[in-house]
Formats: sequence, C-alpha cells, structure tokens
Amino acid sequence: VYFYNFGMPDFGVSSLVGIIDGVKVLAFAVKQGRVAVHCHAGLGRTGVLIACYLIYTLRISPSEAVHYVRIKRPRSIQTRSQINQVFDFARLLGTQLTQYSRPQPAAVGPFHPPALLK
Repeated sequence: VYFYNFGMPDFGVSSLVGIIDGVKVLAFAVKQGRVAVHCHAGLGRTGVLIACYLIYTLRISPSEAVHYVRIKRPRSIQTRSQINQVFDFARLLGTQLTQYSRPQPAAVGPFHPPALLK
C-alpha cells in the first residue's frame, strides 16, 4: 500500500504542476492494481484529480470528465475554481499534445469509462 499526499487546500485547487504530478502518480498506480483516491469528504479535490486523470487517459473533454465524475459521485468538483482547474488542465494537456505529438489512441467505439474502473 502506497500513500501520497498532494497538499491541496479543502475546497481549493492545487497548482497545475501539482495536478500533473497527481495524474502521473495515479496513472502509475492504476497500472499496478487497485487505486483509492480520497480527500477529506471525497468530493472536491478527489473529483478534480479523477477528472484530470480521465482527460489524460481517455482524451475526453473537460465537460465530459466533470459530467462523468458527477454521475458516479454526485456533488463532486464543488467549486468554480475546481471546475476551472479541470478546464485549465485540459488546455495545458492540449498544448503539450500539439507540441509533442504522438499517435492518437485507436478508436475503440463509444466512450465507456465504467469499463476502466472495474
């Protein structure tokens, strides 16, 4: 069992560098097996990190990521600044994908994130 603390204030946001670090750790951990992500209430900061992870791994829009997280955990991503951070992360990721292009993931059909969470 590994534990990581990313020091994000309650109801707040982290720097984009902090979110990138969190997404990288989460991506590594998912490859190793089961993962739990949690903050104090399990809503705001947890939702932000998971939404950013979904954007990174599935290349979905920030709107889709926020919507999916909220379907699975109502009231997640609680503040306007948290929503903005998800969109900022997606914009940053988009610029990096343009600068350091790599082959796009093969089309696998419709978007079905539940399959990833099994």
